[in-house]
Amino acid sequence: MRKQILKLFLFLLVFFMLPNFASAANFPLEITNIKPAGTGSPAIPATNRIFRAYPGIEYNIRAAVIGGMYPFKFLLSNAPVGMIINEDTGEISWPNPQANSGTITLSVTDAENTVVTTSWAIAVSTVGFYFVDANAPTNGTGAIASPFNSLSNMIAGTGAAHLTDILYFRGGNYPLVASGTDCGGVCNSLKLTDNAPFTWIGYPNEAVNISGNNDVEIRAYQFWYDNLNFSDFNYHGIEGQGGRDFQTIRRCKFINLVAVNTGTNLNEGFIYINRGTPQGYGLIIQDNEFSYFTGGSGIGSLYDTNKALIEDNYIHDAGGIGVGSGVNSAIGIKDNDDRMTVRHNKIIIPNGVSIFGNAMNAQMAEVDDLEVAFNYFNIGANKLAHEFFERPDLPQKVLYYYRNTLVGALGFAYIDGSNCTMRNTVPLSPLGAVEVKNNILINTGTVFAGTTWILNSGLVYHPTSTANSPWLCVTDVSNLKSASTTGIIDSDGLLVNRSDVGIYGWEAANGSGDVFAPSAPSGLSVM
Repeated sequence: MRKQILKLFLFLLVFFMLPNFASAANFPLEITNIKPAGTGSPAIPATNRIFRAYPGIEYNIRAAVIGGMYPFKFLLSNAPVGMIINEDTGEISWPNPQANSGTITLSVTDAENTVVTTSWAIAVSTVGFYFVDANAPTNGTGAIASPFNSLSNMIAGTGAAHLTDILYFRGGNYPLVASGTDCGGVCNSLKLTDNAPFTWIGYPNEAVNISGNNDVEIRAYQFWYDNLNFSDFNYHGIEGQGGRDFQTIRRCKFINLVAVNTGTNLNEGFIYINRGTPQGYGLIIQDNEFSYFTGGSGIGSLYDTNKALIEDNYIHDAGGIGVGSGVNSAIGIKDNDDRMTVRHNKIIIPNGVSIFGNAMNAQMAEVDDLEVAFNYFNIGANKLAHEFFERPDLPQKVLYYYRNTLVGALGFAYIDGSNCTMRNTVPLSPLGAVEVKNNILINTGTVFAGTTWILNSGLVYHPTSTANSPWLCVTDVSNLKSASTTGIIDSDGLLVNRSDVGIYGWEAANGSGDVFAPSAPSGLSVM
């Protein structure tokens, strides 16, 4: 404990010595997913994965933190023997659980020395767990010594009474088998809306490959997916029901989606969260890899979420397989997403994409308090990497866009600069706070031929008319701008002038005073 306190002190000392590290926190520091069972609003159920472990199988979760001032430092106390935490990321591992944990305390400290704490307890038991093994000789009962041997066998052997149980996948290949249709009747789905466990975890250090065979998606009542590989889809990989709480996708790999029916606005993408009432709380998408998607999105479309976190994902090689009509976006944020955080992701898709909405496409009028921070977005020259825009039927909301490194132009659509309202709203909708601060913005001198986009001081705007000066409605301060990466960032997106680290862009300092940047997630296997 004394050593951990000393490390925390050194971490805070480093932060206070850094010049202009970032502006003050926009929202209170908060842990959304770890808390005592039955507490919170909404209350987290005791059946959630964070409260349960199987004897002898690694327990692995990660804290989801929003608000505060990134980066964070994490500390455990009263942890059981063998449990460790990554002090920089909040990943918690317990390699060999054998008995109940007792009450564990987690603390997180941000760069402003704000501290929040929470606690939880883990029950270690064989009750409420099933196993499936594609290499099992015959279908079993689902026990660890007698596993199911396919998804069909699993569904037949469980059912609605077992929705909250946890399913472990042993290494192997698992083709999805359709149990119904979706997407307006034009695509097939394995429907898990009213039967079978929805918490799926890949067995530690084993490659679990779940294939849609370019025909079938997963349509889930709710989901928790961890350490799984998903591939080969035509519409969606996972279609989640809106209005659900504590849904999690972590340490997964998604590859090859080719949207075949893009003209009907089916929100194609690897992850699609449908509409739901009330908003679903605490969606977590962490530590995943998304690649080779054409005509759809890597993450999105996302509807009706509250306090969602999209963090440490690696999105690359869009449009690389098959024939499609272009990439909608790497991250697609849609209606009614409040207090969403997009942080510390790495998106590199300079080839095979269209000019608009490549890295992130946000209907900003329907997103209240969106934070986009500490990301690396490399979309390439002469492309509009981000388009934040409104819909005429809903009010404009708040955007904080800071400490990102962006290769590609940053655009805002349909702002009437004469009164800072949004076009076509009835009545006219006032523009919420839009702050662009301490970013590295490359290729900002690009003017898009044949469009009505207007360049002003390195940002581009699509106004109601060219005379309305929409840039007067956006706070554009302390950004490092250049028409080229030369002398600004290297091929990995890192600052050439190291004295600017901690002031501009996505690089942050850890507790040792070193700098780090997001990398591809570890522990993923090649399919």
